[in-house]
Amino acid sequence: MRKLCKKFLGNHLGSVAIEFSLVLPLYVLILSSAFELTMYALLQNKLQRLTSVMADTISRQNITREALQGFLSQSGQFVTPFNFSNGKITISQIRNSEEDDDPSDMVISWQESFQGSATQLGTPGAIPANLPNNLTVLDEQTIIVAEISYNYTSFVFSSLIGDKTLYSIYITTPRGGTMNTLLGE
Repeated sequence: MRKLCKKFLGNHLGSVAIEFSLVLPLYVLILSSAFELTMYALLQNKLQRLTSVMADTISRQNITREALQGFLSQSGQFVTPFNFSNGKITISQIRNSEEDDDPSDMVISWQESFQGSATQLGTPGAIPANLPNNLTVLDEQTIIVAEISYNYTSFVFSSLIGDKTLYSIYITTPRGGTMNTLLGE
């Protein structure tokens, strides 16, 4: 019996397989986490870029509501390989109708959304809420605000993490005119 135990304890033929079976789940977890984090960062970057591109493109000139809707309908092309059916985008114009810096004189002049409203600012005709850093539009100035919200579902850990709503906002000033109304309205 002693000889048999010594032979068993001295045999190292299966040790690599045991070590591999212990390390493999950890290795898979690390690789899956790296993949998930990369996809999340990529989507966040694409959403930030989309909000800036939309706001910048729209602020270049006075446009019609139909042209604005055309721009918004193409927004899904910016976020490939992700499916933009989980996303919403809203473009708003905010102006101060008086010659002062009173925030109560700010108003949302117009707003257009694609796939539902993504706005946290309010509705047209209302005083905007939730402007970043308590931004105030002064002295008959206007700003264009692009907002995106996207319902992100994890690729690998969807049952553990659940859905997360990503939100991006970009603010710019009109380059051509005040854009207080859309052309033709």
